Amino acid sequence: MKVIKMIQHTLIILFILFGGSTAFSQKAIKENQENLKILDSTVRYGKLDNGFTYYLKHNENPPGRIEMILSVKAGYFQESQNQIEYAHLIEHMGSFYTGKFPNLTNFTDSIGIYNHARTDYEKTHYTLSFAAGNQVRLNAAMQILHEWSTNMLFKPEDLALQSGAVIAEGRPKDFYNHWLLDTLSNTTLSNTNFHLIKYPKKVESMKHVDLNEISKFYKDWYRPDLQAAIIVGDVNVDSLETIIRKKFTDLKVANNPKDPEIINKKFDLQLPGKNQYVSIRDSINKKRRIIILKKKINHDDDILRSKEDLKNMILQRLSMNILTKLHSPLMKQYEPPFIRYTNKFGANGLANRQLQVSLWEIPVRKDENIEEKIFNFFKADRIIKEQINTSLLNKEKSELLNELIIKANNSQDIALKFQDHFIYNNKTWPLDEKKDILKDIGVSEISDYIADQWNLNIDTDFIFFNVDDEQIPDHGQIMKWLKNSRDSSSQPVFNFIPIDSLPNQFSSISQNKIYKENYKENIIGLTKVKLNNGINLVFKPSAPASPRYDDVVSILGYKKISVATSDVKNYIATTASPDMIISGEAGGYSKFQLQDFMINKQIRLRSQTTENEFNIEGEFRAEDVKNFFNLLYLYITDPNENSKAFQSWKSDKQELMSGYKYGLNDVLLKDISNELQYSNLPKLSKDELREIDYSTYLRAYKKGFGNLSGYTFIITGDFDTDKLLPQITHYLSEFPTLTNQYSKTVENYQYNYKPFEETVHFKNLKQAVVELSFPVRVAKDIKTQVQLDLLVKKLNQMIFDRLRIDCYTPRASGKWMDYKNGIYAFKISFDSEVGNEQRMIQFALEEFHSLKENGVTIEWLNTAIDQERNKYGQNLETFWMLNFWPEYLKKSLQHNEDPEEKVLKYESVISHFINLEEMNKAAMKYLSVETSQQLIILPEIEF
Repeated sequence: MKVIKMIQHTLIILFILFGGSTAFSQKAIKENQENLKILDSTVRYGKLDNGFTYYLKHNENPPGRIEMILSVKAGYFQESQNQIEYAHLIEHMGSFYTGKFPNLTNFTDSIGIYNHARTDYEKTHYTLSFAAGNQVRLNAAMQILHEWSTNMLFKPEDLALQSGAVIAEGRPKDFYNHWLLDTLSNTTLSNTNFHLIKYPKKVESMKHVDLNEISKFYKDWYRPDLQAAIIVGDVNVDSLETIIRKKFTDLKVANNPKDPEIINKKFDLQLPGKNQYVSIRDSINKKRRIIILKKKINHDDDILRSKEDLKNMILQRLSMNILTKLHSPLMKQYEPPFIRYTNKFGANGLANRQLQVSLWEIPVRKDENIEEKIFNFFKADRIIKEQINTSLLNKEKSELLNELIIKANNSQDIALKFQDHFIYNNKTWPLDEKKDILKDIGVSEISDYIADQWNLNIDTDFIFFNVDDEQIPDHGQIMKWLKNSRDSSSQPVFNFIPIDSLPNQFSSISQNKIYKENYKENIIGLTKVKLNNGINLVFKPSAPASPRYDDVVSILGYKKISVATSDVKNYIATTASPDMIISGEAGGYSKFQLQDFMINKQIRLRSQTTENEFNIEGEFRAEDVKNFFNLLYLYITDPNENSKAFQSWKSDKQELMSGYKYGLNDVLLKDISNELQYSNLPKLSKDELREIDYSTYLRAYKKGFGNLSGYTFIITGDFDTDKLLPQITHYLSEFPTLTNQYSKTVENYQYNYKPFEETVHFKNLKQAVVELSFPVRVAKDIKTQVQLDLLVKKLNQMIFDRLRIDCYTPRASGKWMDYKNGIYAFKISFDSEVGNEQRMIQFALEEFHSLKENGVTIEWLNTAIDQERNKYGQNLETFWMLNFWPEYLKKSLQHNEDPEEKVLKYESVISHFINLEEMNKAAMKYLSVETSQQLIILPEIEF
């Protein structure tokens, strides 16, 4: 009652102050109170006299953490024509500079606060996340919220830096896919009232930032009546409310304030009800294809103000789930009616998430008829919509209900829920309301909804890539094919039959001893086993960082490639064959069946060859350990020859080599870098790919990868070793191993410890990408490793601060290039506008030399030691998507080092044996440019 009375009192004061002209009518007051009752009865909610809003909630999931948000009801929509990207730029400025914290990120890092911000169309929010239990940190966080609300700092030199970062953030990292997404997005929006601002216009605005205009935007929209403090976590709500009422009362209300809602309404989406037929020339991916985009008003759960909103959301999500399930089988064949389907094109984020867009891609070879391809697509669409039945609907209802009843109990999700209430006046609907709506939806209603909302007669865009204009049909032709497809009795062939389980390949587990060695290092929980067939196993359990990773087990297997590199053709066949086989067919099952089985069981399995090694990487739930090894056994022992599967693999490899499919990603960048930094190993080329035949690769596979002789497997994750070890040792003991292997390759995969400057041109690029490497010989003791890690941390901060002028995420890192010979390298990598890369390289070198000559300060060192020690401890104790143990254990085993000793010493050394004088001597000694290596990647052609 106390909370409700406080809410009523605050709202009444606001109503008296602003009268009937404000949004706070008696009806609005009542609605807001009812919304909050539904939203969360335990939230402490209030408004100050100046309109500043707050949401406070004590929550201990996760324990000992606090989430804070300053939410502002202003974003891209509030920008005028001479303020393009200013909302985004202000978000950057606020993240780094305020009046009392002119170097905010350094300050938040120093006291252990994570600082994050995001700009959207209708809102901007600033987030702080930190550990509870420290009053100084809590007071600082409250001060930062206040600074963001009214005291951001806009110095010209800082604006220049952050506007460069904004430009770099929007710069295409993968030019082709950026172009494709941009082209499709602009096409589908072109006959609506909502249009995207093109990147060059954003760049022009950021290159000529007007200080008066950015100050005006801040003054107009960063007002107390448009701001909310949202604090959820291990907090004392009463004391926080007192602080907010004291601290934020001084915020001034603007005279004649602008209403953001009036501007937002101008961007309400209007669909024309007409189809579009567009021809596009694609000079990079020259394949003929048709992309179909069906657009409708989005009814996802961003805005849920009424029961009608709730029902529309449930109908849409239920329909999208059903359509996804029904589309899937049609794509699981070698000549499907479409090769790609999603009902979440652009994550359904177009037009401020007002648009839901479904996408289909239809390949059209030169010898294929466009009418037949579109006709078959329409037939498939008809059949999909005819397959909805009571059994399917009830199953999808049950699954959707499980999604809807998942409670967002962690502080971050609760804080975002409160923000949606502040921005959209959202309600959170009781579970019974959701159940009632789901219960009442029958087959006829959902079928009618799908037929209406995904009606291809209207608001559908047909985009023809690389099709001659005279071959492009008009609206009348396509509608005729659509009608004829509905009258047709023939159906596409469904070849896909899902598999629920694989045949068991293993005998019953017995008590017979199947390994030679078994010892457990109790301090770090490491268990080593050597099987009688020569396979080595290492088990290292650790705790999951979140429930998502409960019972997840990861496996990393590796062995040296036993083929001489001088035998080029055989080496290429041997190293390329694992990828071919594990993306193909096995055990009489199609690749589609096996891939679907892995998805359903949440199993991941892949193979690759790196640094003259075979690697097997996998992931599975502990309960599916037998499924995983049954699957691996099929691929190892019973690969199937299928010409269509082989040609499909070759086609995928050709697309990867062409560069347009994935762009210059981290894997390709590493490949380019490795070719320069290490002795070249023979690898598959386009010419060899055209010439290869399946039988040659299958023979190479069976002699090389297709047995487990010489393998070491490292098993990590959330498991009980005593339970998992007997299972895995038993399964692996029954895998084939060979003694008559190829003669071991000569070890010529060596690091190139020489300076070089190389420029490489890449097709799918519209920027410069630079990697600088500074190798140096170092000692391999723990203290040196700690010093190197700390130097990398400082270098990364300096590079980030300096190179933001033309790069969104410049970074520095460190890597052992040749551990055996003690060669370690500091690395700096960044992207840049083409033509500006040399200037950026000079900046990077200046920072590198500055750290070498000036070292670090004692204040920085003490803070960095605390941060690294805490991070190191967390990495050892828990795992998530990033797992410390596999690569660490692999390196230790390869170099005959004791993994336990290194782990135990590291934390002791960083805590007690690092001092300022030795750190700065290490900087002088190890930051060397004598053998510096420079790689610049530039566009192959100008676009």
